[in-house]
Amino acid sequence: MQFPNLSANQLELLFESSPECLCLLHFEGKFLKTNPAFSNTSGYSNHELVSRPFTDFVHSQDREFTGEILGRMRAGEAAITFENRFELKNLQHKRFLWNCYAIPQHELYYCTAKDISGKPECFGQSGQAESEKTAGGPIRKKQEIDMQHLAEDYKVMFANNPLPMWAYDLDQLKILMVNDAALSLYGYNRKEFLALDLYDLRPEGEHERLRQELKDKYIYHDLKLSSEWQHKKKDGSIIYVDIASHIIRLSEHRARLIVANNITDRRKAQEKLLNQNKQLREIAQLSSHELRGPVASILGLVSMFDESCADPNLNSQIIKKLELCAKDMDKVIHAIVKKTYQEGI
Repeated sequence: MQFPNLSANQLELLFESSPECLCLLHFEGKFLKTNPAFSNTSGYSNHELVSRPFTDFVHSQDREFTGEILGRMRAGEAAITFENRFELKNLQHKRFLWNCYAIPQHELYYCTAKDISGKPECFGQSGQAESEKTAGGPIRKKQEIDMQHLAEDYKVMFANNPLPMWAYDLDQLKILMVNDAALSLYGYNRKEFLALDLYDLRPEGEHERLRQELKDKYIYHDLKLSSEWQHKKKDGSIIYVDIASHIIRLSEHRARLIVANNITDRRKAQEKLLNQNKQLREIAQLSSHELRGPVASILGLVSMFDESCADPNLNSQIIKKLELCAKDMDKVIHAIVKKTYQEGI
């Protein structure tokens, strides 16, 4: 299977959904962005992390060393692997193994953090790092190896992402790559999926909408798009998906990276609720019409009832008619209850 060498910007969607702890640090030493996995591991929200300097979260005994590491990267070292102790929101500490890559043109560090608490120490003790200190060829060779490792990480993130993902060529609309989650959702094997185009994934009723969307120039801009679509699986069944996408470059191809969130169950639940509401309105209208007769009769009979009347026969007849009206109302109520059960409301 072919994978692209994607940049961090192109893989923003992967950044957010990655099971690994990822973050962007400014050269000044502050978090700019963290992914949900980082927040889940540390206990801090993204807002809490970006509001304080990075070293504030580092164990006091490891702060000086960590500051030196960041300084070395600012001075030109492209990639460094090191350990330190990171303070969690519950005030406990975890040993993190960091892999940091400098992006000088944007004054950023791209970092991954792996919880290695309880595992053998990689460098003998926390507060140590591994990098090439000699100039020239060895540093460049190590940088190339590190970037290869980063590309490999991206490949693994794409292939193992739990959300269905694929990319298609913007000119030919052909599928260029696909991950296992998409194959599982749509029911195709890899060879079959890669033989599809965008129209093959949609029922006939969505083709015109797709044609109109492809005419819009914004589809070719470097924007994330999100919208709901009906898609067709291999067995012909229809599912609803929420699509997010982003422009990427795959070798010579202009392409879009797609992330599909299956919302079929949610849509079915919404449709069921709307249908139930419609049925309830129909039952309410029918019931109110059928109940008006007995209620009107009862109100009329009550007005005729005279407690001071000495003639017991008149009051007796009124009471009997009230009883009949009440029985009519009871029949209507039972009919309403029966209908609600039959309709599954």
